[in-house]
Amino acid sequence: MRFVDPHIEQDREWLRTLKRQVMESSFDQTPSTLSYCLESLCSLSPASDRLERLRHLGTTDPTVVAYLNPDGRSLPLLPVAPELHSACLLGVCDRITRAVQVGRGGSVAVSTIIPFLGIGENLKERLATFKSDFFSPLMDELDRCLVKGDWLLGLLWRYKREVEWFEQDELLAKFGPARGEGQDWLEDDLERHLQRFLHRSGVAFPFSQPRIPEARPDIVLPSEKTPLPIELKVHDGAKRGVRHVLGGVAQALDYAQKYQSPFGYLVVFNVANAWLQIGADPKPGVPRVDKQNKAIFIVPIQVTRMGAPSKRNTYPTTVITEEQLQ
Repeated sequence: MRFVDPHIEQDREWLRTLKRQVMESSFDQTPSTLSYCLESLCSLSPASDRLERLRHLGTTDPTVVAYLNPDGRSLPLLPVAPELHSACLLGVCDRITRAVQVGRGGSVAVSTIIPFLGIGENLKERLATFKSDFFSPLMDELDRCLVKGDWLLGLLWRYKREVEWFEQDELLAKFGPARGEGQDWLEDDLERHLQRFLHRSGVAFPFSQPRIPEARPDIVLPSEKTPLPIELKVHDGAKRGVRHVLGGVAQALDYAQKYQSPFGYLVVFNVANAWLQIGADPKPGVPRVDKQNKAIFIVPIQVTRMGAPSKRNTYPTTVITEEQLQ
């Protein structure tokens, strides 16, 4: 059964709703509905980050700039490269929203994109072409961006269950203080354990790719467009306590920014003799914090055995609040 994170599924449902509203809008309503759609996406961290990246290309990449500024003598051709293609689609959509923002709605707003639509009998026909050939593919691209995050979360959540259900004693014997006098949990050992799981799960190269001069994520998964960086931390309730975990959140955010990924991932191995709870009022799914247009997912893994979950209230709990995560 496919893993579905409720956070991401909620984002995808909102994306589908916005797309449907634009696709079903009348000729007169389309410009304002489209403007509302793109404005609403700014509150959706992964989509907002992607749109920001594409808009940057719209002002810096020569191919995109040339497409968005046609000479009027011939129909501009969309570039083949996927990211440049998406940047051009967004640039055309933004033409309509800019017209709406200055009070030019209806046919006046639609007329701003005529140079990109080719021959049509009337504006309504051309607007239908815009919806099918420009707006719809752009929204599909944003949806694929969300699905990509869901795919990795599914792997990490399965790893969490595998450790908590079957491998606590094995990890303790191999990597924990039980190895000998003065030994302690090492993040490098646990990183290797996660890498082995990812490789067994079909990830061909589950290692770090040191492209960042000043630092490197623990694991970087290759992806079609943007790498997916994973940061690992050990929480032992002592020298590596809450502050250590919060440092991991900051690192995951930093790597997401530098790798231009809409998502950041932090895996926390809790080896303390207490439960680790992310959020004062935990919600279903993977804990998530939205910062600077990035969605940072935190996957806590309970390594030390704490007894049956039904008796959880009888054990101490360390809580990392939403305020601390911000």
